[in-house]
Amino acid sequence: MIRGCVVKLGGSLITDKASADIVHKGRIEQLGGAIARLAAKMAVVVVAGGGAVGHNLARRFRVDQGLGACDHVRVHEMAVQMFALKGQIAAAIGEGGRGALPFHEMSIFSIADGRLVVHPQPIIQAIERRFVP
Repeated sequence: MIRGCVVKLGGSLITDKASADIVHKGRIEQLGGAIARLAAKMAVVVVAGGGAVGHNLARRFRVDQGLGACDHVRVHEMAVQMFALKGQIAAAIGEGGRGALPFHEMSIFSIADGRLVVHPQPIIQAIERRFVP
């Protein structure tokens, strides 16, 4: 069995919720280094909150009202910006000396018959190859 942990980076820790485009890069760099050091000792999975990037866009685009309430271009824009935030986190972990692979939620989750289904195989394979997903 692989020993490891999940590290949750709260959105308000890595972004400024008062502004849709303020990302705390210094904090992300510090956290990336700490995560890289931890990942040298055990398997680590990083989960990052959306903070200002996700919450402000979701509110502006009314995603809480369903896809019918907003156009797909806006949902796409939100997904791209969230993935860019994950890319910054992965880069910081990489700078700390550990390979990190950001995953888009849609690559590991789906909905079937109204239920959330988890497809963990990509995460498991990343961990087995000593990456930080």
